[in-house]
Amino acid sequence: YTVDGITIDECQNGFINLNEINEVQTPIHVIGSCDYTELHCNDIINNSNEGVGVFLNFAVLPEQGNAVGNISWDNSWEGYSSSVYGVTGTPGSSFDWPWDNSDQKFNPNPDPSSVLISATPLTSPTTFGCVVVAAPDDHDRDLRYGPVVDDTLRFAAFEEEFIYKSKQCLFNLIQSDSTLLVKNTSKDSLFSNFKINIGQTNIGKIYMVDSLLMLGDLDAAESTNNSITDTTQPEANLKTVNSLLINKILRDSILNNGDNLTLEEIAWQNPITGGKAVFIARALLFLEIHSENYASRMGLVNNTTKFEETNVVNHFSLAPNPANSLCSVYFENIQRDFVLTLKNLMGQTLIEKKVAANTLSWQIPIASFAAGMYVVIINDNIKMQELKKLIIVR
Repeated sequence: YTVDGITIDECQNGFINLNEINEVQTPIHVIGSCDYTELHCNDIINNSNEGVGVFLNFAVLPEQGNAVGNISWDNSWEGYSSSVYGVTGTPGSSFDWPWDNSDQKFNPNPDPSSVLISATPLTSPTTFGCVVVAAPDDHDRDLRYGPVVDDTLRFAAFEEEFIYKSKQCLFNLIQSDSTLLVKNTSKDSLFSNFKINIGQTNIGKIYMVDSLLMLGDLDAAESTNNSITDTTQPEANLKTVNSLLINKILRDSILNNGDNLTLEEIAWQNPITGGKAVFIARALLFLEIHSENYASRMGLVNNTTKFEETNVVNHFSLAPNPANSLCSVYFENIQRDFVLTLKNLMGQTLIEKKVAANTLSWQIPIASFAAGMYVVIINDNIKMQELKKLIIVR
């Protein structure tokens, strides 16, 4: 299967929640050891690729649901005929995927020849909506994140990278949800010490750079970013990408060919070893990469997706900017159809709209977005690529 919806690759403590995936060859692809990773409230429709829903690639998963009372986690599946409820492939070990008899909530039961089944499944696939959004219980904090604060994490491969990312993930979670610090268990002090200690490392500095970028404080973000002495590849990549964001893109300066080459070198790295900067670099270069194969690493890519140094024509303007509830985009005689994209500073696409040639203006609905700095990009996939920063105030 060549086109994945969601790939879970050696992902421990993952939470795959509230996704809707339609008509791709492999909606959910699970690879290797994914201990403590849970699937909740995912809705898959795959009528054009029957027989594939969750593809197990020697996957190790925990129990998906609660076998006590056969409580399922409200995933729904539609369009399968040649597999057992959409689950195919080879599990790395047996796991349980229960069916809730009392509430009639259905989770797919994997192949009975290789995986345990806790209850008799339905005779044909049936779609159910998501009723309850699962949230970690208090005791789950120690189960999920105890090995992180105890420094007892173990991985079969890429151990250094995964331990680093696990610590970074937990630190960011604690920053956004301080209730994780107090669960009235013996590990409370460990979690508090973890927050203090990690906050003084590069992980804490990187979090501060992200926060300052979202606030639009470029000078403070630049100072903090410069204070990072990188010790890992993900840190080196992120420091480089953030430097280009702060000093070029968000200050309305055009990227030169050297900047493009720097971003491309990061963009074609393996995200496991290269970190989240790999995805930010890909977003800035309009690259969609599904595998890091040899030909791609050697530069055999579509170079029309870069910001060109010669692109100095202003094809659009934003007003008002800063903006509060609405911002208008005014286009300057654009003769081709093009795409307008609004991204946050982490490279996430918030709006993507196809715009017809000779359109004069369009209003960006920004009322639901948090205050901070964003990037508006127009691109015709031929030669026109232009971006401007948008500041939202509240």
